[in-house]
Amino acid sequence: MLSRKTTRNPRIIPILTALAIFISIFAMLNVSATDECEYCGQDPCITPVGYHCNDYQKLVAFALQGDNLNKLGWDLANPESWGFLNPLTGTSDVTWNSAEQKRVTHINISNKALTGTLEVSDFTALSTLNANINQLTSINASNSNLIRLEAGANQLTAIVLSGNANLEELYVSANQLTTLDVSSNTALTHLLVHGNRLTTLDVSNNAALLSLGVSDNRLTALDVNAALSQLYVQNNQLRILDVSSNTQLGMLNVSNNRLTDISSLEDLTNLTAVIVSYNLLNLQSAKVQASIEKIQATVDGNDGIFEYTPQKCLACKSYPCICDGNHDDVQSGGNSARDAIINGFGIGGEAGSVNNSGKTEISGHFENDTYIKHSEIPLVYTADKNFADFREVRINGRRLTKGTHYTVKSGSTIITLLPEYLDTLEAGEHELSVHFSGLAVVRDSFTVEDAEYDDVSTLAGILGEFDSIDN
Repeated sequence: MLSRKTTRNPRIIPILTALAIFISIFAMLNVSATDECEYCGQDPCITPVGYHCNDYQKLVAFALQGDNLNKLGWDLANPESWGFLNPLTGTSDVTWNSAEQKRVTHINISNKALTGTLEVSDFTALSTLNANINQLTSINASNSNLIRLEAGANQLTAIVLSGNANLEELYVSANQLTTLDVSSNTALTHLLVHGNRLTTLDVSNNAALLSLGVSDNRLTALDVNAALSQLYVQNNQLRILDVSSNTQLGMLNVSNNRLTDISSLEDLTNLTAVIVSYNLLNLQSAKVQASIEKIQATVDGNDGIFEYTPQKCLACKSYPCICDGNHDDVQSGGNSARDAIINGFGIGGEAGSVNNSGKTEISGHFENDTYIKHSEIPLVYTADKNFADFREVRINGRRLTKGTHYTVKSGSTIITLLPEYLDTLEAGEHELSVHFSGLAVVRDSFTVEDAEYDDVSTLAGILGEFDSIDN
């Protein structure tokens, strides 16, 4: 034990001062003489002074995967250079904040052909991440502070988002995800996950969702109790979709699924664009007819569009089926096409809506069912139905505008498809449907061909033949 006299010895003071300076230098160098770094476990820590070890070390580990470092062009000893403005893209790869130990706030590494796993867990200052158009296989962004994450067009099979309570926008389309957990991301307003391999998606905790896009997956069911205004779920395997509680829904595309009922749309008043084409809707069913009438009235009132082109019979390619159930020679997935039709492709319906042959009771015909582009010869179609009952014309399920795309007059009901509109269609076969009150409809097809003539005189001769037919 030192005596009182010893502790007052002036020679001790310089020694204590030197020791204090030595300790300060160690602290400035981010080096501990006795403890391992709590993040990297190394003694001394190799992270450059002034940068947070978690953020620096994990980005370095990512850069060292495969050929990522060459593609990024980073100087690992100088993390500040990672934030230099790229003159080619006008963006910086990494943005650091000005804290005593700098943290990453933004990452933009899109379109660099990067591979492997991106680990940004515990990046507590990170608000935006853009990793679009790469070859990443997984991302761990747990316990970060993300607001927006973009990682579309990669090869992702896994993404971890737990602990991101502030995440508002998530865009991960065109990947290989079979599962996606967004249960902890309660602030999500926009979620796009098109073109993955999802069989289920739980958004029951995402009540703030405004826009959800999950087309081209393998969903068989979807519960969307949210404030949605836009929902895109086309090209899935949905048999049921209940959106009756989504009172703000304006845009819905649920085409190419297996729906037999769309009654949950009947009372939604904000609908402006609804596409339910190529489902298993039986348009001869009174229930389906009633739903379509109500939805059509709402969409018309909002000056929108409503498309409900039915799925055709797998065997005869018609709706309703016109091949009298003779499908024994047609197989689909181990089941006969007849089974597929009976399960919703169009056989049967309300009494009186279909005649004994399976054809609709309304008939019609083209005067000429082929249009040659730039010929200026319109296509004329006559439907055997009272003109007073006429409602609209659709081509390939899209409603046409009278006066711009076609004209209509009485004499049964005569539709003239105008050349100016026909010239805009692609060459090939197109479907015409003429709709009347009571959901009566007549369907037919016509062909558009490109003009393939070497000189005007040859074309004029062809047109002259058409003129003679018309006369």
